[in-house]
Amino acid sequence: MERKIIILTAKWCRECQELSKFLEENDITYILKDFYLEYYDIDEYPHLINRFNFGGLPSVVILEGDKLVYGFSGILSKEEFIDIINSLDKFNPVKLKELGEDINDFQEISMRDLNNVLNQIERNIDWLNGGFIGNYKLVSPDELDFLIQMYLRRGVEGYYRIVLHTLIKMLQGDMWIDEIGGFSRISLSSDWTKSDKNILSELNSGILKIAVYLNILSRNIILNKIIKRIERAFIKKLFRDGSFIRGVYYINNKYVYDCRSIPSINFKVVSDILEYSLYKMNRQLYLKAYNTVNKIDEIELVNKYKTLYTYVPMLDSLINAYIISGEEDMLESAINIFNEINKLFKDSSSIYRDIPLNSKLIGYQIIRRPLKINSYLSYVLYKIYLITGDEKFRDISLNILRYYSKLYKKYGYSLGMYGKALLMVFEGTPVLEISGLRNIPKDIGKILKPYTIVRWVKDGRYINLIDKDFEIKLL
Repeated sequence: MERKIIILTAKWCRECQELSKFLEENDITYILKDFYLEYYDIDEYPHLINRFNFGGLPSVVILEGDKLVYGFSGILSKEEFIDIINSLDKFNPVKLKELGEDINDFQEISMRDLNNVLNQIERNIDWLNGGFIGNYKLVSPDELDFLIQMYLRRGVEGYYRIVLHTLIKMLQGDMWIDEIGGFSRISLSSDWTKSDKNILSELNSGILKIAVYLNILSRNIILNKIIKRIERAFIKKLFRDGSFIRGVYYINNKYVYDCRSIPSINFKVVSDILEYSLYKMNRQLYLKAYNTVNKIDEIELVNKYKTLYTYVPMLDSLINAYIISGEEDMLESAINIFNEINKLFKDSSSIYRDIPLNSKLIGYQIIRRPLKINSYLSYVLYKIYLITGDEKFRDISLNILRYYSKLYKKYGYSLGMYGKALLMVFEGTPVLEISGLRNIPKDIGKILKPYTIVRWVKDGRYINLIDKDFEIKLL
């Protein structure tokens, strides 16, 4: 039976380069003499991401014929790789199948699911050094955001402190790239002293939003530095020709700008910036994001960008723009985008995915990627339900969460967005105190009514308060 190793990689991925180096060493080539190796650059073969991605790069898939034997993503040492190859006989191959083929019934979601997500994330936290446990410091804005949202609802000081501690460690270590004014993707050591120096726009927009939340909760000079520098980076360096670019890569000892506008990244950045703008308005940055949303109806996506990973952040961008502006056109455009999502990506098992139903997909053993994007969609749809009161959006959102209620428990990563969706369903929206907010929209009471309760404070005293009816009153 043919044995094959498929490796998803990218020119800009430092870990991919490290993997390629040791795969060419003589002792490794000898071990792999009975395998066919195939490398695919995800920028040239983006459709393979939907089929063979384990949640990061490089992604490595080991196959026997049409069966999956093993798969993993991210950094792996030479010794660990050898151990996996030598242990393949211990794994039970799984036939490549449709996602959800074996899931015939839904399990009702409950508060227990939310607490299980929290427990899984907690187990991966490095409470001493910040970030997440492992051979490298995985920093995911979704998980950090989830912990902050948990703090806002439950008041557990540890969640707030570990997120703040993580950002400070990132800032003090090699992850902060002062030349650009942003964070690189990961640290390769537990003490934050090595990083890949790749500045990804999507990571930094997520951290910008989290830094603003933290700064509201506790005024902090370090947080102010993060916020101001990332704001400046997006305004002056990461925005070209009307959209936010992919990022900046450290190649051959110099920084190289990747000026491509990848729609999924562009609109995720826009969505984060609009959410951040609810709490701190940098007028120049806000207008860049808002004007980008205004162009959505004019955008013609080439086939490789007509993906669920593009449409969901587009939908979220429109909803966040509506929350800020109250412009009904934004809400109408969002409904149109959702109709497109239903037409292009809906399947019979109440989930959404990028590939046709008759395509082969590795089964729910590698659910991380579809879990993440469906969780994001569920989160946005519940937000639309809170805004419109239309129960259709609530029902679809809950169906997605029910579908994954049996599956997510096998995975410890990429649970932040799933947790946020559950949190919105079971614990409502938080009260968030805001200091020093400028340019408050005139209709903010009406706009924020379904989404969050906001109190403005100054010197410990409330100066504005949205009451239970969400009308603004001066004290």
